[in-house]
Amino acid sequence: MNEITLTAREFILYGAAFGALFGLLLGMIPFFLGKRFDKRKHGSMALLVGLAGGALLGIPGGVISAVIFSIVILVNKNSDSSHPEDFGNDQTV
Repeated sequence: MNEITLTAREFILYGAAFGALFGLLLGMIPFFLGKRFDKRKHGSMALLVGLAGGALLGIPGGVISAVIFSIVILVNKNSDSSHPEDFGNDQTV
């Protein structure tokens, strides 16, 4: 059987690619939570941060970003600050 050898550069690139994929998959959790609770901006940011966090920090980066964004979305799910069309409608004439 042949041995598989990797250079340090290949090892780092494969690790970053695996971490980015894992972070992207974990980022889908807050992404769909954001879609459900009308926090699409937070959900989209979670995908990007999960991708970058997974690539840079590996599996812990993806997990941490998914947990933080999920908490932010769930805590702020009832706030109306994401509806800019509601601003300015409180004027009385």
